[in-house]
Amino acid sequence: MNSLKTCLVVIVCSIFITSCSNQSDSVVFYLDNTISKNLPIIVNILDSGSNNLTSQVELDLTSKQDFKQHIGSLQSLEVVELAYKISGYNGASINKPELMIDDVMLMSNLKNDTFIEVTDKNKLERLASLFIEKKSTQLMFKGEILNADNFMIEVRVKMKGTFIE
Repeated sequence: MNSLKTCLVVIVCSIFITSCSNQSDSVVFYLDNTISKNLPIIVNILDSGSNNLTSQVELDLTSKQDFKQHIGSLQSLEVVELAYKISGYNGASINKPELMIDDVMLMSNLKNDTFIEVTDKNKLERLASLFIEKKSTQLMFKGEILNADNFMIEVRVKMKGTFIE
């Protein structure tokens, strides 16, 4: 009976030692990041009849130092908030207005002076996958200007990243 107990203790100890030696020294940590960008819309109505407007600005995942420093360890990303606000729009005529981040359509109509939150889970997940894939995206406004003054679009993207080093 004693030899059976001794054998059992040896087996348990060897399993414990083996399992501990196979553990990796990985560290999991989380970082929050907020990207806020202004996209000025400068209206120039041309005499040539072509009044198509396109304006864009880059949204860079590595614009915050913590994300830049650990970008190689990024495992997953969640966009927890996406909102935009239009300022200075006077209600003038713009046909087919589109505000997009890469291929993610944010809006197709203009509302002034209030933050509008994008809550569509598919859009938030798509945006997160674009940031993981490319590290930066393009915020773009386009439309056909009939009669309008300059205005500003502000976009805010809050995200949480999971990193493993």
